Formats: sequence, structure tokens, C-alpha cells
Amino acid sequence: MNKKYITTSLIVVITILLVTVASLLLYIYSVSEEKGIYSSELSFEEDLSQVMNDDLYNHADNIEINEQATLTEEEISDLLYMREEEKLAHDVYTALYSEWGLNIFSNISNSEQKHTDSIATLIEAYNLDDPYMQAAGEFSNSDLQELYDQLVETGSESIIDALKVGALIEDLDIVDLENAMNRTDNQSIISVYENLQRGSRNHIRSFTSMLERYGETYTPEYLDYEEYISIITSGHETGNGNGGNGNGGNH
Repeated sequence: MNKKYITTSLIVVITILLVTVASLLLYIYSVSEEKGIYSSELSFEEDLSQVMNDDLYNHADNIEINEQATLTEEEISDLLYMREEEKLAHDVYTALYSEWGLNIFSNISNSEQKHTDSIATLIEAYNLDDPYMQAAGEFSNSDLQELYDQLVETGSESIIDALKVGALIEDLDIVDLENAMNRTDNQSIISVYENLQRGSRNHIRSFTSMLERYGETYTPEYLDYEEYISIITSGHETGNGNGGNGNGGNH
């Protein structure tokens, strides 16, 4: 009788322990899912790495640049500004990767370095004074300096805020590149701008896709809403680095 009672008691205790362990594992998994440790983030990051392979080269290396061309003041101003705006994207993403450890920021920051390098090639070819400052988070342009400080502060509040900052930077970049293209007829400059803009469209798709995984959305601040929706609902664009817009460009 006592032996049967002890056996029954052990079974009850073991059952309780198993239920407790199962509940704990379920809780750990749910928290990890919320933070993006499990779920489908791994496959997303693998997809993102593939996206970045298209954009990890200097877009000015494989084009013919007429170094004797005379640039207008607007063309010069735009080149110098875009040189630092692409650096801003790189530096913000680097800071947010340090803050949150999401690979999307590391991967896209590598792409942004190639973007600013592409502009640097044009600046050197046309013998312009390069405004680029080597120190991370430092800019010659005071407006970009203020914007950098603001975006890093906002992106440090939460992962969601960080991803929205990423989407906003690409939103701004697409529009600024579009405006710069409308102010030049220099085909070398247009070719580089087009490739950078294609990269930015891919980047904003990546950020908005990641936001969707957290149940969040981004509302554009610079793009027309219709154009924004058209971008994020279309597929990844590829390009050969020699001008053109891949399979989704507008120029």
C-alpha cells in the first residue's frame, strides 16, 4: 500500500515538473519570437544578404566619366550633399547596429559605404573639394549633423523606432536623389544616382518587411504615398552598375 502510494506520488511530481518545464520552454520561445531570435528572421537575414550582394560595389567604377565636363553649381552642390547624406545613412546604421545588434543595420551600412564611395569617385574625377569627415557621426553640413544626432537618438529608443529611422533615411534618400537627377543632364552623374536610388528602394523594402514582422508599419514622410506603396509592393531590383534602374526604375 505504501509502495503504491509512493509510486503514485512520484508520478504526480514528475508530471508537475514536466508541465512546468514545458511551460517555461514555451515562455522562453514566445519571448524569443517577439525579439526576433527565432521566427523567420534568419531566412529574412539570408534574403537580405543576397540583396546586399547586388549593391556592394562602387557604382562609379564601371562607367566612363568625362573629367573635362563643366559642372553647374547645382550639380556640384548636389554631389557634395549626397556624399554626406550617404555617409549619414552608413553612420546611423552602424550606430543602431551597435545598439540593437540587428543584422539588417550591419548589412545595409556596408551598402551605404559603397554608395558614399561612389559619390567620392565622381568628386575626385571632377576635382572637387570632398566634404567627407572620417570620424563617425561627424559632418561638414550642419543640417546633416543635426539630422544624424536626431535620428540616432530616436533610433535608440526601441527596435521599432530604429527600423522606422532606417525606412525614413531611405525615404529621404530616394527623394533627394530624384531631385538631384532632375537638376543634371550629366549622364555619368545620373548613372550613379540611378544605381544609388535603386539600392535605396531595395533598402526601404527591407526595413518595411522587418517592421511587418513586428506588426508595425512605416508612413512615408518624403515620398508620395502612392509611389511608396508601389515601391514596397514590388520585387527586389537588380542592376549591373552601368546605369539603368534594374527591373523597377523610373528613368
